[in-house]
Amino acid sequence: MSLSSMEMISSSTDSPYKLLFTALSLIPITHYVIGLFVLSFIFLYNFLEFHIIQDMLTGFRGQHVELTFNTCSTLYHEVISKCSLLHGRYLATPWLTSPHLQTTFLRFFGRPPVFNYRREVFNTGDGGIVALDWLARSDVVENEDIGNDELHQDANTPIVIVIPGLTSDSDSVYIKHLTFYMAKRGWNVVVSNHRGLGGVPLTSDFFYTGGWTNDLRKVVEHIRSQSPDVPLFVVGTSLGANMMVKYLGEDGDDILIDGAAAVCCPWDLLLCNRFIGRNAVQRFYDRALGAGLKRYAKKHQEFFTRLADWDGIEKARRVREFDTSGTCLVAKFDTADTYYRESSCVGYVGRIKVPLLCISALDDPVCTKEALIWDECRVNKNIILATTQHGGHLGYFDGTDAKGVWWVRAVDEYLTVLGSSTMIRRQNKMPDSMLIRPQKSLVNKDPYIGYVKKTDNQIHVDNLTKMTKILKITDAQGSETSSRVDSIIFFLKRYLSTPWLTSPHLQTTFLRFFGRPPVFNYRREVLNTGDGGIVALDWLARSDVMEKEEMGNGEVHQDANTPIVIVIPGLTSDSDSVYIKHLTFYMAKRGWNVVVSNHRGLGGVPLTSDFFYNGSWTNDMRKVVEHIRSQSPDVPLFMVGTSLGANMMVKYLGEDGDDILLDGAAAVCCPWDLLLCDRFIGRNAIQRFYDKALGAGLKRYAKMHQEFFTRLSDWGGIEKARRVREFDTSGTCLVGKFDSDFFYNGSWTNDMRKVVEHIRSQSPDVPLFMVGTSLGANMMVKYLGEDGDNILLDGAAAVCCPWDLLLCDRFIGRNAIQRFYDKALGAGLKRYAKMHQEFFTRLSDWGGIEKARRVREFDTSGTCLVGKFDTADIYYRESSCVGYVGRIKVPLLCISALDDPVCTKEALIWDECRVNKNVILATTQHGGHLGYFDGMDAKGVW
Repeated sequence: MSLSSMEMISSSTDSPYKLLFTALSLIPITHYVIGLFVLSFIFLYNFLEFHIIQDMLTGFRGQHVELTFNTCSTLYHEVISKCSLLHGRYLATPWLTSPHLQTTFLRFFGRPPVFNYRREVFNTGDGGIVALDWLARSDVVENEDIGNDELHQDANTPIVIVIPGLTSDSDSVYIKHLTFYMAKRGWNVVVSNHRGLGGVPLTSDFFYTGGWTNDLRKVVEHIRSQSPDVPLFVVGTSLGANMMVKYLGEDGDDILIDGAAAVCCPWDLLLCNRFIGRNAVQRFYDRALGAGLKRYAKKHQEFFTRLADWDGIEKARRVREFDTSGTCLVAKFDTADTYYRESSCVGYVGRIKVPLLCISALDDPVCTKEALIWDECRVNKNIILATTQHGGHLGYFDGTDAKGVWWVRAVDEYLTVLGSSTMIRRQNKMPDSMLIRPQKSLVNKDPYIGYVKKTDNQIHVDNLTKMTKILKITDAQGSETSSRVDSIIFFLKRYLSTPWLTSPHLQTTFLRFFGRPPVFNYRREVLNTGDGGIVALDWLARSDVMEKEEMGNGEVHQDANTPIVIVIPGLTSDSDSVYIKHLTFYMAKRGWNVVVSNHRGLGGVPLTSDFFYNGSWTNDMRKVVEHIRSQSPDVPLFMVGTSLGANMMVKYLGEDGDDILLDGAAAVCCPWDLLLCDRFIGRNAIQRFYDKALGAGLKRYAKMHQEFFTRLSDWGGIEKARRVREFDTSGTCLVGKFDSDFFYNGSWTNDMRKVVEHIRSQSPDVPLFMVGTSLGANMMVKYLGEDGDNILLDGAAAVCCPWDLLLCDRFIGRNAIQRFYDKALGAGLKRYAKMHQEFFTRLSDWGGIEKARRVREFDTSGTCLVGKFDTADIYYRESSCVGYVGRIKVPLLCISALDDPVCTKEALIWDECRVNKNVILATTQHGGHLGYFDGMDAKGVW
């Protein structure tokens, strides 16, 4: 800047802002252009996930291929160890150093080789047809020829069946790259096109879906019958890989192929569906895939007009919208989430008995790395997982000219080595895994109803007594379900958080450290669950919190006409937890009989059996309901589950279905899908905070019962666990069996069941309700579903239920603040374990529990070992209550905050609530996890 300019500025009497703008105007415009260019470059570099700088720093050598497998795997030692590509590095084409460029280039500029297939039209036996497009070496090498009328079927040439991805066929770029390369290498290749693709019409009332394996099975049987002694392999890509892996697991020992490879497999369709709707660049792929599905539907418009919702298909812009209007109606799935859960191949991995190579890129923009089967590969010796840092979705272009596709060469090398190994035609025997078994839809067939988000109506808890009367309306008096829904909607109003707690993290943290719970004393009842375990039932009545009312100290308050609410706490919470005391005090003051059903080993009671609770354990809940119902057969009985307790409660409601003994329920902050929650809490720093916090809580729990966990789980693993998943792997998965040597977990409903039975037996005519919070809500919901029509409760509420423990596990590891909660929960679990150190030392990995810092780490070392789960992910999937929502037969209110930092909104049961008329989902924009403080003084909990 010149001296005259400085003098002009300094001598000016204008305002500082004018001086600032004057100084800025003196900067050359070229500097602004350069600055804008730099900022734009930084934004695009991160937005499109470029890695050219990383490649430069490695000297353009690329990153190593990471292999995950069982150390005793014969497949690795005999086959993979001889594959140079899988032990080398992958370096992307320098001008395609972005997963989005790799994926987009494949679609528009993939430069496929030119050749002609030889077509065979195959009848599937149910009226459908598929096109089998064959390619042999003679079709791609000029100096070899073959007659035009015969398919090349050399008696000694191995055959590879290729399964394309979503809306792809034999003419897709990546399929042509694969078939051309393998045919040139001497294979007989056949592309099994999906129904309605490859230029063939839909001739039956069914089209393919992500979980449809019948056509693949028929094709394999057909080819095997023609070539009984020829080595037969299958390569699945993208959604085709999901179908192939599911088929391998379904057929198990009866499989007719000799080996397989899965490339860019989604593994968990629900996780991938959430992933492609997460941000702007992911939504681009969501819409692109949705557009492809719409083009497919328009090719077969008569079919979809007749069997699906054509108007909905035309309006669909995303995959989920198409699946809702098309796939679910044709394939008879109740909801899109039900379709995704039941069609995912991840639950079948443990039953695969043939060699399987899985190739995935960690930067895949369509199939999230959160769904990868790390743990499952370490359990099943027949599977090898090969992951690369880069590659995109089915891209993997390498070389300066981008003419080569790395995964094509890797698959060819793997199958070549496998074909010459001693593993071919060998029976690979292994015990059945405890992975999820295929199941039918658990959602009932009732008509849809709208879910309630908020209304302007005022809520008065004392009016719940009116609701209780409405719940008892008989069929002769009108529609019971309609009355329930209308009455509950009337009570809902807007939620406004405390002005100085306008953050989900402040809400959740304030609840933990500054919640200012009311002061009172419970009246304790210890219930024997019937399997050697005990749970503490902490009762609270109006007379216990109102000074003018007195009663004897030796009896639990059981007015014959007073409705009962059973409260199910969340993960490592008990009756003394802040949010539980807020709930019980408020409801008792309003005239309810409230009883907190503490989980095994919590509430100051020891673990007296070789089992502790987990996220899917509904037996205790069922026993509690039966007990209370037997004591109060005619009293309205409700349940409120919170957080993981809501997951357990919903699972229980669905399990029992029409046999449920409750009259209604509420799930608050339910995780719904434990797998998604597991992914969520590991997603970023703040989510990982929660993951570690939850893991710490689990470790505290394990230390309280150290003898138990040392004996039944991996105590070393529990000690090392820092996350919920690690604790579940070392503890919950090992302990989680439903007979002896058990502590509670997210699926453990037996204690709850015993408590309900006990209370019902004592008060057979008293209304009995249950409230589950957090993990307790998961357990409660699971219990409600398990018992169905046999439930002993009159109603329930689930507060902050996780619903899907897997989703919540991923969520609390997603970012720094989520990881804070993860660590906090993990610390709580560790405290629990230390309280029962003898238990955990005996049954789990005490060393792992002590090292655990996150919920997952505690679950790995404690929960999985005690609960006999193979992996933490298996524990989360089997313990999630979301699959039981459809079988709930009593009124259930579910309360969740969309900004819940522990239980991700991705797991919420939007569709399930529209199907089941007994379930109402109330969501608020804010509230945190079990926080919901309102008022200027934050003394109230909404």
